[in-house]
Amino acid sequence: SARRAFGGETATDVLARVIEREPDWESVPADTPGSVRKLLRRCLTKDPRDRLRDIGDARLEILEARDQGDEGVTKGSPRRRGLLPAGVAAGLAVGLAIGFSLSSGIRRKPTARAASSAIFSLALPDEAPAPLGIQIGVQRVAISPDGHRLVYVANDPTGRTRLYTRTLEELGFEPIPGAEDGWQPFFSPDGEWLAFFTPTGELKKVSFGGGPPVTILEGVANSQWAYGTWGDDDRIIFSAWTSGLQRISSDGGQIEYLSTPEDEWHAKPEVLPGSETVLYQQISPDGMRIVARSTVNGSEKVIVENGGRPKYLASGHLLFRRQNAVMAAAFDMKRLELAGPVRPLGLPVWIDQPPFPDAVAQMAVSRTGTLVYIPEEEGFWQENLVWVNREGEVEHIRSSSGNPFFRLSPDGRRAAISLWEADLTRIEVLELERNVATSLAEAPSIYYVNPVWSLDGSEIVFGTVLIGEGALYRKTVDGGEPAELLLRAASHWGVVPWSFGPDGVLA
Repeated sequence: SARRAFGGETATDVLARVIEREPDWESVPADTPGSVRKLLRRCLTKDPRDRLRDIGDARLEILEARDQGDEGVTKGSPRRRGLLPAGVAAGLAVGLAIGFSLSSGIRRKPTARAASSAIFSLALPDEAPAPLGIQIGVQRVAISPDGHRLVYVANDPTGRTRLYTRTLEELGFEPIPGAEDGWQPFFSPDGEWLAFFTPTGELKKVSFGGGPPVTILEGVANSQWAYGTWGDDDRIIFSAWTSGLQRISSDGGQIEYLSTPEDEWHAKPEVLPGSETVLYQQISPDGMRIVARSTVNGSEKVIVENGGRPKYLASGHLLFRRQNAVMAAAFDMKRLELAGPVRPLGLPVWIDQPPFPDAVAQMAVSRTGTLVYIPEEEGFWQENLVWVNREGEVEHIRSSSGNPFFRLSPDGRRAAISLWEADLTRIEVLELERNVATSLAEAPSIYYVNPVWSLDGSEIVFGTVLIGEGALYRKTVDGGEPAELLLRAASHWGVVPWSFGPDGVLA
């Protein structure tokens, strides 16, 4: 039909229509073979369980339809005949994750590689899945600035990480030579190089043109939580644990510290075109925000409150995570401020370990507006609390989607549970015989952890996990008094109680 499947004035309009509406099937040329029509419907069905999984399958069906000629063609007015070219079919049919082209209203200048507005899926190799719920903090997907090449972090059967790649024209993913043990990948501005960290604390780069990886830097602490961005000045800005933002030439050399936080965590940087400003996620005891920092004079400006993991699009839009959703807004790069309302994209993006502020949204977006993400798996965080007797018989007590931690009371009749849910955490006591829970403490921005019973079972002590600060609280189980603050201390990851000794001393 030579028309986009879905239009709209803004990126969010396009995304909303893709999710909510069906394509205009009447616009498909009348001389399109019936098998191709059926293929298109299978490629664009909303339910991922019914969607075509692999572009290779689509290619075979297109070739088969071409060889069969006119069979299944809908008769209509005469017009120029022809099948959808393979590249167009790939843009519609592609089943890693789901890709999104934010075309109308997002791209100012269409490129030859830009796909039509479509959702498509890419199947991962069976021997190299991208497992979820492990290695929390690892960004598992990356996309080149032009949206042409994808990279993802796989785990082999031994649990070892490895980087795989493919272009949209290729039929499958292949391992990147020399990128064993790689994670946290990100592209160079021209898309010809990939940088990544390793579990042993190295920052490396590898060329897609061939050759062994090149070590840029060694000694990066806790690289599972290291994140990088490659500027068009050929320098890399990265965050490493609590060391702030650092900058280094892509060829190696001396590190330059751009920020030195005290009670904050500066992470997940995104350098803007021109390399004079970097956006980053700032986490402190009073919340999370996106901050713009000058790489020239160090001045800062808050861009978004209650937001993290910023990603800039060349169209002048900003994507970011807020709680368990991906948001979008127009962004004025000169004024360094939002230029329009913030709206949810409505995409079911997998987010590791909600509701922690440093949770990772498993998505990546190119400068041209192509977004790739790993979809959430419904019920993944569902956990069951059960009794198991000595004979191995299981008795179900309750289910929870809140990633619970629990401790049994000394008399075995109650359980103290900490629950982390989408927008709050809480401590509750569950009476096991009656299956009745009583909330002792809850908050939307404080992460309560590890409830511990006193020796007589009358009180519970629990901790908090916050960037830069932690605390211990005590709460009587049967009383209505607020929790009592026992200890507040500077800490990178909070204060966590473990147990009471026989002498009543808390460890």
